[in-house]
Amino acid sequence: MPAVLVLLLSGTWLLSGALVTGTDPLIVAVGRTAVCCLVLTAAAASSVSGRADLRRAAARPVTVWLLGLLGFAGYAAGTLLAIPRIGTSLTNLVVALMPCASVAVGAVFFGARSGPRKAAGAALACAAAVGYAALGADAGDLDAVGLLLVAAATVAFAVYGFLYRDRLSGLPPLAVLPVLLAAATCLLLPMALPALIAHPRPSPRRAGSWCSARSSTPPPTSYNTG
Repeated sequence: MPAVLVLLLSGTWLLSGALVTGTDPLIVAVGRTAVCCLVLTAAAASSVSGRADLRRAAARPVTVWLLGLLGFAGYAAGTLLAIPRIGTSLTNLVVALMPCASVAVGAVFFGARSGPRKAAGAALACAAAVGYAALGADAGDLDAVGLLLVAAATVAFAVYGFLYRDRLSGLPPLAVLPVLLAAATCLLLPMALPALIAHPRPSPRRAGSWCSARSSTPPPTSYNTG
């Protein structure tokens, strides 16, 4: 199971950047989320204990839908919609500030205490990112909507990390992931439906690209501070 997860996570951004060039970003998001859900569900359901854990996770619908929205559907939609606007590099730069977002979210909403070094490091990282965006990025990359989308996705995932720790940390992460991905697929599908209707018959090459895409979401407990 860990090996399956590593394979799904590897090469994410290169694939995403290539896919959204010729395909609607929301189609990419729903396609790869559904594929990852199927693969991880099959792996988890291959054992009796895994099936029991899947049922335990699915028995918490409110938490599942909320975390599916914040950590998967919202994160995937925000980042993939941002890539065509600001490019893969700048999108990656904002996502790399996830630990900084976790520090801020934890302090403001969850009462998490951060020491002076952690706070100073987060501030320095944010300043460096702003400096790169202002001086190093191409002028065409500085799209306000694109930056807002990826920033919102990053904050949403930071909130997800804390909520996951509070509500689902007692369950095995590799059993929780398929359930959350299933919820995310259901949430993403209505968003992608207009594009799917407009392109009802994708080419075999494009369909193969969807099936090759990996999940862009880190493991559930990644960037979790506190």
